Amino acid sequence: MGTIELNGKLCAGSLVCRFGDDIFSLLNAHDPEMNKLGLGKLSRHLMILEAIRSGARRFHLLGGYFNSKRPFGARRIPLYTLLVYRRRSGMVKDASTLLKLLLNSLDYQLRTLIEHHKSEATNKLQRNLSISKVSVLPRHQRSVSGLWRE
Repeated sequence: MGTIELNGKLCAGSLVCRFGDDIFSLLNAHDPEMNKLGLGKLSRHLMILEAIRSGARRFHLLGGYFNSKRPFGARRIPLYTLLVYRRRSGMVKDASTLLKLLLNSLDYQLRTLIEHHKSEATNKLQRNLSISKVSVLPRHQRSVSGLWRE
């Protein structure tokens, strides 16, 4: 467990568990009054750094809103269901279950594809807006934010 305190007040924290070389992020939370500070993300970042220091090979962010995990280098890895049948007749009798698994898999793949395209479009729009907003300013008014290019 890792926590962030400001002036003696608990403001954010992460709860993880470790199995061998894998660390699983079970819970990541922050005080809603501190939303603008990004303390939940900071807590997750600090846990990832600690996982690296401790020699973990993988840090699993688990399910949930995927775009918030992209800045941490997250990749979506689908989970699979393995069914083993002793005889083909058992597989044929269980056709409804197999069809349900197929439909769930197709649904997952479609949602992932849509989410990926939405994220890419949002990132592209944000980059374009950031560059265009800054580039219209006279040179002496430009900030040193790295959002513009000469």
